[in-house]
Amino acid sequence: MVTYPMDNYYRDYNAEDAELYNCPRSSGIWTEEDFPYTVTGTDSKIYIGPGLGWIRNGKFRGKVVAEKYGDSYNLSVPDQHFPRIDAVVIQFDANAVNTEIVIKSGVAKSDPEPPAIVRTEAVYELHLYHIYRKPGNPIVKAADITDKRLDPEFCGLMADAVTQIDTSAINQQVQDFIAQLRAEIAAVKNDSAYMMRDGSTAMTGPLDLGGNIITSTRIPEIIPVNDTLENAVRDFVVHKMPSVSGDQAAVAEAVIQGEELTFAGKPQRFCAKIYKYAKPGDVFPVAVVDAVSADLATHVRMSIIGNIPMDWRYVNPPFEANVEYLTTDRYDGMIVCCKAVPLGKIPYNTTASIPHKIFGVENVLRCVAFMSSGEPVPYFRGDESVEVCADKTEIRIRTKGFKSQPTQTAVARIWYTSRSERED
Repeated sequence: MVTYPMDNYYRDYNAEDAELYNCPRSSGIWTEEDFPYTVTGTDSKIYIGPGLGWIRNGKFRGKVVAEKYGDSYNLSVPDQHFPRIDAVVIQFDANAVNTEIVIKSGVAKSDPEPPAIVRTEAVYELHLYHIYRKPGNPIVKAADITDKRLDPEFCGLMADAVTQIDTSAINQQVQDFIAQLRAEIAAVKNDSAYMMRDGSTAMTGPLDLGGNIITSTRIPEIIPVNDTLENAVRDFVVHKMPSVSGDQAAVAEAVIQGEELTFAGKPQRFCAKIYKYAKPGDVFPVAVVDAVSADLATHVRMSIIGNIPMDWRYVNPPFEANVEYLTTDRYDGMIVCCKAVPLGKIPYNTTASIPHKIFGVENVLRCVAFMSSGEPVPYFRGDESVEVCADKTEIRIRTKGFKSQPTQTAVARIWYTSRSERED
């Protein structure tokens, strides 16, 4: 029986004996501050800072791993057509008698996954970060990086003795909170939400925000309309808006209900909720209109400055073939547009390229497709696969072992920005 350590003149200890001291510790990093990353956002490098971790690759195997100084790592060139997920990994290799930080590249495809984690006695890995690689874009930004250090499935925190801290719940709470913050910030940026007091009741007094006094005024009225929605909202904004004076800002809201309203060139039954605000110095009050059809099939948003309605922006476009829709999203200062493009018959075991005929595309943000059978693309079933991607001029659909029917077709949906729809 091995006893370590013991003051015994006749006992020679080796590394295998020393591992017994570390094997009660679980795999993971020491603290959430270990192995921090830094990117410049201008190149394909990522810097990983100093850190301490543990690897338990067997019942009687335990190792301490340490990066004392930190180092920079170059990411490989991304695929030109499909996205990929790379992983920053602490990798122990018993055969090489070495532990190092490596960049593992995932497989480029329309619905990418991170490279599989390896955990055997011979090779053992801790995933620190997952990096989303955009097609044809070598630049790595902070928004492309997902921190996996607190995720026990990939890394987690080291725990001593038998009781281990399960960080999965903490990690999920953090990720949910980040997702909520991103959604709320995005809503403020695209003018669909405002930084105001939470709650549905009116404020009872002024709110001091760094010297700017905001007073909320609500107009709790239902307005029946038998005219166009644009005219109804314009009338409300011009005639119903509270007056603004001094250092106060006014906010009001109302619900507009109507029969057979003219919307997007078609008669529809809609219920629209409008939010309006104005502040000193504004020439016109501003309204944001949310309109939803009775069958919930269409949800759009419109801004009105004074009595001038802007273009309708779609939250969930109906995707009629070859029709361009402006959405409520923005990317790099431009409106995100979308369009449904028929791809025709699905090819067999090859790649087909179809021009999308969209002028002035600057960024392709997303591309999916739907087969005439109703199956979404990307499609994977056994050895069969169908994938789709797009660039500035065309859409490509690629199949492998796909046994489609002779009449099987597909329609792609592409989200993009174009020079013709750049925001001021």
